[in-house]
Amino acid sequence: MGNSIFGRLEEVKASMSKRNKKFWKIKISGVPDMLFVWDWDVIANAKIGQEVEVITEKSDDGKFVHVTECLPVLNVDGEPSELPTPIHEYTAPDSDKETEMARMSALKTAAAFLNGKPDTTQEEIIAAALRFLEFIKTGD
Repeated sequence: MGNSIFGRLEEVKASMSKRNKKFWKIKISGVPDMLFVWDWDVIANAKIGQEVEVITEKSDDGKFVHVTECLPVLNVDGEPSELPTPIHEYTAPDSDKETEMARMSALKTAAAFLNGKPDTTQEEIIAAALRFLEFIKTGD
């Protein structure tokens, strides 16, 4: 049996594993680290701001804490605590680190792409980097 953690669901952020498997990182108040959810059904009915009990287990290698259950904490009337924002309506802002990594990647790609073109200006590299960054963000 796993450990129980009680707290407010503060953040849910979708991610992709190195093996291209989608997972979610969740932040629970009072817990310093993000927790990992590999099955959307575990958190599908949870809402940002809701008091929850999460049941966790450590990964086989002991490096990560995985959420196996996410249950709403009920008030005295048997109703779930505050339900301000459903997860599916919530969009977590990009972290500064991810934004900076995307910018650096786009700039490096643009510089490499234009490397063989003689007389390339800084403005041309930046314009190409902005196009690559737009592609990273939208896929178009």
